[in-house]
Amino acid sequence: GRAAAGRVVSAYSAALRAAGCLDYDDLLLHALTLLRSAAHGPPIARRYEHVLVDEFQDTSSLQCEIVTSLAAARKSLMVVGDAHQMIYSWREGSHSPTTTRHSPLTTHHSPRAHHSLLPPQANPANLASLAAALGPPRQLRLTRNYRSTPQILAVARAALTAPIVAAAGGADDGPGGAVAAAAPG
Repeated sequence: GRAAAGRVVSAYSAALRAAGCLDYDDLLLHALTLLRSAAHGPPIARRYEHVLVDEFQDTSSLQCEIVTSLAAARKSLMVVGDAHQMIYSWREGSHSPTTTRHSPLTTHHSPRAHHSLLPPQANPANLASLAAALGPPRQLRLTRNYRSTPQILAVARAALTAPIVAAAGGADDGPGGAVAAAAPG
């Protein structure tokens, strides 16, 4: 149980240190530590004229702070996201000592005392955090979906239903037959 998980986390952390490696969480923590530094943060942020983040609904609080720090100098930030498409919200939860590890980076100016072996959790409050840090955003609603046109949906449906028809004893036109028949002419 918990003791075994703790041993795995400790071994994982030791292996990373011994190999001089960083995992994804470590990379995020190092980036944020640099951006929070008075000596390094402003020069780094000034290097970026514009910051663009796609799938913003799936960012963690840590990632949001990195984005905010990068955009703070020029206040030129564009995020794209749809709360209805949030796929990482299942990761929300607390970090308990048995499922976290202590990073050597977290001893000074730590964004958090420890972090999970899982990728960062999506945080739906990030849009509000951006507004608080950078001012009220101008919102543009993208109301047309170019990824799901009727033609694309017809091909996708045909591809998904073709194996079911063939397995149920229907005609099998060979590879791609049902898909080609559904594609617009």
